[in-house]
Order: sequence, then structure tokens, then C-alpha cells
Amino acid sequence: MTEYTEEMMDLLNAPLDMAQTEVKKVAGRGDATYIQSPAAIDNANRIFGFDGWSYRIIMGPHLEEKTLTNNQGNEQTARFYTAMVEVEALGVRRMDVGTCQLAGLSADGHDTALKGCVTDALKRVLRSFGNQFGNALYYKDAPAPDKPPRQPRASKPAPKKPKADPDTGEIQDTPKKPPKPNPRPSSQSNPQLMVRCLKSIEEKTGITDPHRVMQMGGIEDWAELGTDNQKWRDFHNEVMLSWQTHTEPERDLDRAGLTSAGQG
Repeated sequence: MTEYTEEMMDLLNAPLDMAQTEVKKVAGRGDATYIQSPAAIDNANRIFGFDGWSYRIIMGPHLEEKTLTNNQGNEQTARFYTAMVEVEALGVRRMDVGTCQLAGLSADGHDTALKGCVTDALKRVLRSFGNQFGNALYYKDAPAPDKPPRQPRASKPAPKKPKADPDTGEIQDTPKKPPKPNPRPSSQSNPQLMVRCLKSIEEKTGITDPHRVMQMGGIEDWAELGTDNQKWRDFHNEVMLSWQTHTEPERDLDRAGLTSAGQG
């Protein structure tokens, strides 16, 4: 097993390149500086070697829901995914928990939060290895990332003069461009029905990937179910029927968010 060398320790303790960080707004804390996910992985590959470290999900992701009370005394419901990740680097194992708030109840919203909680957990574990993974950013006097120089605003082009008809000399009206169609229709599904349906399926099957649930239920968008309780019940029954016909290896793929062909 490769040991930690003095060169590795120097690299781990070296100041973080602030170009690898980003600033995010955090409720109750204002601006917070974080290391970017690709930078954390690149630094691990550079310091430990591509074959010197690895990580695995040891718990979750799980969808959680909590009721919070704000400063005005009003209750608000927060939904977020959590996951626990373990990192092994040259024989040293460490673990931590990550979270990511569910921004919307669409399939894309669930997909983003699922991946986000794993990424958050991975970065939290890696920061325990030193400055190259953003540990120093948690100090109160942590440096702010370098801001790129402001680019001068481009001047607006002068409005085009209306064309005159060559025969009559009359000014021609400029035709207006038709509005662009919205490529993604707004979802008309019921969020409460969706959450209840996903929770029920997860409790009975262990499947947490909304994309896989949609595939098993034979739909491409939650909007297909609308707000009709009967449609949601039929969809739930269709997923459970599909689950009952699957073999145990196929169920393992379902829980992993994969199809029998290996595609999520």
C-alpha cells in the first residue's frame, strides 16, 4: 500500500487556488465560498493518483421532509435528499453526510437533488484531507475568491431604418417575429399526490429514482397524471405490477435506477 509522502503532505497543506471556488447564497449566512466539484475530484486525482483513491455511497440517497418555523412563526415544509459517502485514499477511510434541497417536484428536480446530495457528501469527506479540498474555507477569515474583471457592456446596435417600397416609396412595416414556442410545457401534476406516490413505492420496493419509477409506470412526464386521483392510483398499481414480475437481479437494477439493458 502506498504511504503518504512528504510531497503529498505538502500538496495537501498548500493554499487552495481560489479560482477553483464559487460563491453561493446561503439562507441565514449570506455569501458562502465552496470548492467546485470538478476541482475537488481533479485535486484528488492529482495528489493521490487515479488509482490511489475511491468513494462509495454507503447510505441513501433518501428523500426527507421536515416542517420548520420561520421568524414570523409561519410553518414551512422543507424537502431534501441526504446521502452518506465514504472515501478511501491510500488506505485511509473517512465518511460524511451530504444534503441537497429539492427545488421542484418535477423529475428533473428530483434528479438534480439526488446527484447534488452525493456530490455534497463527497466534497465534505474530501475536505477532511486538507486545504486542497477547501477545508480552510470554513474559517471565519477565509479569503474570498478572486472576482473576474468586469467586462464593458456592449453597445446596442442602432435600430434598423424601415425600408421603402422601390416602386411607391411608401415605408414598409417591419414584420414582427412570431413568439418562440415553449419547448417544455408546464407540469399540471399534483405535488402532494406525487410525493405520496413516490414515498409509497419507495417503502414497498426500495426504489428512490423517480426516472426509474416513471419508466416502470409507462409515462414520460408527471403531467400525464394530472390531478386525477384515479390516474395516480392506476400509475401506482402499474409500477407495483411491473415490480412483481421482475426477478431479484432485475429488482436490484430497479433500485439502482437502471434498466435490464443497463441504461438509467
